[in-house]
Amino acid sequence: MPLYTHKRGTTFSMASPLDLQVNGQRQLDFTGWQAHSQVRAPGGVLVATLVASITSSPTGPQITLTSPDHTASWPRGPVQIDVIFTTPAGERIASATAEFAVIDGPTRLP
Repeated sequence: MPLYTHKRGTTFSMASPLDLQVNGQRQLDFTGWQAHSQVRAPGGVLVATLVASITSSPTGPQITLTSPDHTASWPRGPVQIDVIFTTPAGERIASATAEFAVIDGPTRLP
């Protein structure tokens, strides 16, 4: 079972500390970087394109991923997510791929 579950129909928002290495050095300055993220079901079926934003915090850089749409249409079951970062020089760096489960919750809203 994946470590994270998301309930269909709720707002998807995930934040995580950002710890990337470029040429063996920990990246602390993300000025001019872009981030892109998608959620995909088995077989590579696109579930959602997420809004990815890189911010600074007192503890270091952070990545926040949110879905601009409600998640009621997301398929139940396992899905995968990753982030592709693009440096100001155009280099693309991929995060690790994570899997989580989309489930139905007991509460249903109209």
